Amino acid sequence: MMRSTPATAPILGGIVLVGLTGLLVWTTACASRPERPPAERIASLPFGLDDLEHLATLAGPGEISFTTREDSGDRTVLLTVVDAPPLRVRRTVIDADRYGEFVPQVVECRVLSAAPHSLRLELEIEVPLSNFVYQLEYDLSRAETVGVSCPEGAFAGSRWRWDFLPLDEGRSTLLCYSSDSRIGNDNMLLNQILAFHPDMETGFSFSSGLALIRAMKSESERALAESPSSDGGDS
Repeated sequence: MMRSTPATAPILGGIVLVGLTGLLVWTTACASRPERPPAERIASLPFGLDDLEHLATLAGPGEISFTTREDSGDRTVLLTVVDAPPLRVRRTVIDADRYGEFVPQVVECRVLSAAPHSLRLELEIEVPLSNFVYQLEYDLSRAETVGVSCPEGAFAGSRWRWDFLPLDEGRSTLLCYSSDSRIGNDNMLLNQILAFHPDMETGFSFSSGLALIRAMKSESERALAESPSSDGGDS
């Protein structure tokens, strides 16, 4: 089993503590989570921000994040600057066969089907109480964007999006990760916990997104350093 990263440990540890509380009140509490409508397609640039150089300056060597509350729930957006071309970063994001090597908490990743413009895989990630197992569908029809949806499993109905925005004449990338996700759809205990602490869902989305975008940045820069002659395009 993989060890929790510093980015995810506080949130995941909180799930354990709140989970124990949920068990104690299980027989007396009747709270239920409100249903959330399916997430709409996430806009390429959130909040109308289209000044790439300004965003890149804000991100600097780290990340910037936004969270907004909408009818479909909280939307989390993270941005970071990657010292690699957009196509190189995109290739890392869709390199599902190797997720277990560089993405934190991934226990197993299995590609179910692959086509020129689509990818479907099944993931298991390590969390306390019970690991999450779910399927993801990737829309690969556009070079500058990868849309991701979850048709079934622990995040059913959730949507994510990666945008690869060129900087410095294409030599680097402003990587934008957008998440409109919910957890616990097939986990009764976790649903009960989130009924008492709904903000934990946003915390989990931010924490896991932060670990994920950092992993994509690190792996993209490592791959470019090892093979600087490659532009990262799909072969």
